[in-house]
Amino acid sequence: SKREPVPRVLFVLSCAALAAVIGLALAPTEWPAWVLMFLSFVAAVLSPTVRGSRAILVSIVLVVVVHHVVSIVNAFAVTLPGAQLDAAWFHTGAMRRSLSGMPIAFGIGTHAYQYVLVQLYSVAGGSLFLGQELSVFIATITCVAFVILLRHMQVTQTACAVLVLVLGLMPSFLLYTSITMREGFQVLFFLTGCLLFCRALYSETVWVLALGWLMFVAMGLFHQILLMYAIFAIAVTGSLYLSTRIGARNLLGKTLLVGVGLGLVLWFVWSWIPAYEGNDYTRIVHGGLPESIVRYREGIAGTDPRSAYSFDVVAAPLWKFVTTMAQSYVHYMFGPYPFAVSSSLDFVAVAESVLRMVGLVATFYALKRARNRTRLALIGLVILYFGMTILWSSGTTNYGQAFRHHMLSTWILLVGVGVVWTWFQQRKQQRPPLTE
Repeated sequence: SKREPVPRVLFVLSCAALAAVIGLALAPTEWPAWVLMFLSFVAAVLSPTVRGSRAILVSIVLVVVVHHVVSIVNAFAVTLPGAQLDAAWFHTGAMRRSLSGMPIAFGIGTHAYQYVLVQLYSVAGGSLFLGQELSVFIATITCVAFVILLRHMQVTQTACAVLVLVLGLMPSFLLYTSITMREGFQVLFFLTGCLLFCRALYSETVWVLALGWLMFVAMGLFHQILLMYAIFAIAVTGSLYLSTRIGARNLLGKTLLVGVGLGLVLWFVWSWIPAYEGNDYTRIVHGGLPESIVRYREGIAGTDPRSAYSFDVVAAPLWKFVTTMAQSYVHYMFGPYPFAVSSSLDFVAVAESVLRMVGLVATFYALKRARNRTRLALIGLVILYFGMTILWSSGTTNYGQAFRHHMLSTWILLVGVGVVWTWFQQRKQQRPPLTE
């Protein structure tokens, strides 16, 4: 019945409120963080898609709980692996500016995320726990959007419940969306843009697609390389959408209007929002693409020497550049390999590598079997996936960086797994029972 979800939603919110009150009693100065923690559970149950299924609701609540545990441990107990360097830099920089009253202008790249943290710390009081709880809140919305996308692709509720657990507890996603890192915002806007693209294919509404394009631009605000990728994503999704609308009434006028509007948005972002030192990647693109890539890779090569690739990309001759870039892509996609494991942390990266292999097989099988709009949506997602992975692999020199970057796009492979899983479930249900 329609009233059935109400008791379990109230139970979830009651438990969340109790946990927040206990936390408030133990650490009263962190009250803004405890409030944000409670609001993350509110965000988890707001969607009818989530609260309408007990299995999905339990999965998302479990994911949110584990994220909060990671956040609490990193804030009050020990600093987790991967939570140093960039995460600490974002937090301490935002703390220093909020406490001193130093103004900060919004800028593309690292400044965008630090700007968000400074505003939050200035209003609610700065603390590491508060910054991390913002990340958990964003991760919660991402998981909800992921479930909505799966259901839009007609994935069964059982498969949705399992796959959102896989995404939410995937080590790279779990870590980097529970600490003060900008990746949570990037994956949220990327996934939401893809969700709106899929909805536009089914609803044939250009304005839904336009909103998805704005999500891609928002993703790009948190990394200038992703702003370049946003143009690619807009071109791919726009082309696939137009392929379904040939001959539609007023299509040309609407497309031109949306295109001009989006062009103005991109022009404003690129021209008027500054990219500060360390974020202006356009300045390194000179002397040719191969030289630019090699120069960038050389600049970051020493950041994690233990997990560095065992080869270098060379700019010339061209055939050597192509072969070494291909080698780099293979390492990015499938490394580290089981025979190269040298510590317990390496097993985590190997597990995610196996997950990607399974996801790729399932996604290509889904492409082969899918029809009509589902096939078109999968084609778009796969193109965006390979575009994203090729982009990141070109500037990645070790497995640690690859581990971090994969979290932005691995969810696409889980969509393929969900589609295939649903087909097998349907075939099993349609199979006639055995008779004696």
